[in-house]
Amino acid sequence: MTITVEHFSWLSDGYLSAKILFTAGLTVVHWRAQRFGKILIWVLVGEIAFFIAFTCLFFGYTHSSTLEGELLSRVTFEILTRQLLYQMYQLVMGWVISGIGFFVLNWFFLKRHRGLMLDVLDIQRLVIGMIIVGWPRIPIYIALVFILSVLGMIGLLIFRRKKLSDRLIITPYIIPAAIVTLILGQRVLEVTRLWMLSFV
Repeated sequence: MTITVEHFSWLSDGYLSAKILFTAGLTVVHWRAQRFGKILIWVLVGEIAFFIAFTCLFFGYTHSSTLEGELLSRVTFEILTRQLLYQMYQLVMGWVISGIGFFVLNWFFLKRHRGLMLDVLDIQRLVIGMIIVGWPRIPIYIALVFILSVLGMIGLLIFRRKKLSDRLIITPYIIPAAIVTLILGQRVLEVTRLWMLSFV
């Protein structure tokens, strides 16, 4: 089979669809603290599998072009090389930023302001969502979680299901926010120019 540039788009679209389905599947997971590590492992395996597949496509494309005697466009080669490096960068930065976020959230909500808004399971879910959406979509994801939480709180206040003294609940909005970020995140990055946060 001849590998073409379209295969890279198919791989990226397929991986995005798998992420959305996996994230949606987390809604039916009976979440306990012990599951955090297992889910992290599954996410990491998916990230590494995608990167390996992308790398294999890259080398397969360049090799097949050479065998067929085609002159691989320098522009095409540079674009694919940058895309490969960018995938690696996103993988590393996503985990680094999420790791930092995990420790900051633990320190702020569990040690300094215990019981203020987030419990340990909320923090774990939030971090899983951060890893899934990846960098540089994480700021969009965090903002969307809290926007949905505030809107939900306003709705409950209107219907008198909550009081102003009650804490803000983010749990129901973590997974939906991740799915919306996966679907619309790239568009939002382009419109808001937040793509510059990628630093590449």
